Amino acid sequence: TVDIKANNSDGPITIEYGTAATINWSSTNAVSCSVAPTSWTGISHAGITTGNLTASETYIVTCSGSGGSATDSVIVNISGSSLTASCSVSPSSILAGESVTWTAYPEGGTGSYSYSWTGTDGLSGDAKFATPTYAFAGTKSASVVVTSGVQSVTALCASSVVVSLPPPIIDSISPAEGPVGTPVTLIGKWFGATGNSINFAGAANAVTNLSSSDGKTLSFDVPSTSCQVAQLCSISVTNANGTSNTISFLLTQKVTPVIVAAPNGGETFLQGPAN
Repeated sequence: TVDIKANNSDGPITIEYGTAATINWSSTNAVSCSVAPTSWTGISHAGITTGNLTASETYIVTCSGSGGSATDSVIVNISGSSLTASCSVSPSSILAGESVTWTAYPEGGTGSYSYSWTGTDGLSGDAKFATPTYAFAGTKSASVVVTSGVQSVTALCASSVVVSLPPPIIDSISPAEGPVGTPVTLIGKWFGATGNSINFAGAANAVTNLSSSDGKTLSFDVPSTSCQVAQLCSISVTNANGTSNTISFLLTQKVTPVIVAAPNGGETFLQGPAN
């Protein structure tokens, strides 16, 4: 007689795709045994691994002895399939400060999945969807590790996100009035690190090549202008990302100080000519 088992069961048994079963067999009055479709032999074995299986298999043991031969079999069924995954993003183009949705698309495996996202600007997440908000301009990429049972695959998203800075925004100006030559500072956001130009009173690029170290302030001197004293002059900023809203600056008269000399006791008075 002969008896073969899988995971100590007469079977059929079912195991997960990509995992192994343990086969053991025993015989009575046998002098030789072999197990198909393997090369295993011996009149008994306490347990031998099948290796990771990707398809169902039937193991048949055949034993021979003086009384003839005997066979037994056990079936190992596989649940699930090979795991694959892909990912994408929408939308593919945004302005800084906006959000996108990265989506993972798993197939196969056991039907139950876990996720681990990584990507540009510290992207992370552990769900099917990742929804980061990007504060900095540039091209953003992502990848996701999908795990299902004992299987894991890494998907590099074929699409990416292009993040652009929006046009500059002016919130306020300081000071809000003064004559030509007055140093002023614009307060807002999205000023470029370099390449900012001031449009003043309808004159484009009245001041050029201005830099902003923080993207939030921009300083310049009020240029010569066709704007008249006591008028509100419009100011806007143009850079590579567009042109801002306008803000008003009140142009005032430049005051020239008058120096008055006073006697100090050491003067000599001269007689002027008679009229």
